[in-house]
Amino acid sequence: MLFEGDRYKAPPIAITVLSFCFAISIGAVWEIFEFAMDQIFGMNMQKSGLIDTMWDLIVDCIGAIVGSLAGFLYLEKRGDSSLLVGWIESFVRLNKKLYRKSGDS
Repeated sequence: MLFEGDRYKAPPIAITVLSFCFAISIGAVWEIFEFAMDQIFGMNMQKSGLIDTMWDLIVDCIGAIVGSLAGFLYLEKRGDSSLLVGWIESFVRLNKKLYRKSGDS
């Protein structure tokens, strides 16, 4: 539903919200992993418990905001020659293996 051919069909704000939620989900799953390791194997991954977990989630939120905002600006200014768009396009060009289509080899 988000794609039409090679282009995004959804508005940039929808992609931004989705990417923010995805990034937060990864952080939450990591916190669950830390908790499980502490409980099952007696490790000390959460160090100070709730304080450590909350700071990790706060930093996850900041990273998710920065990443999703960068993606939003890229999608909004795709035709412009802004510094962010230049960096992203340069990164994709230098890492073509990571960004080829699934049918390409």
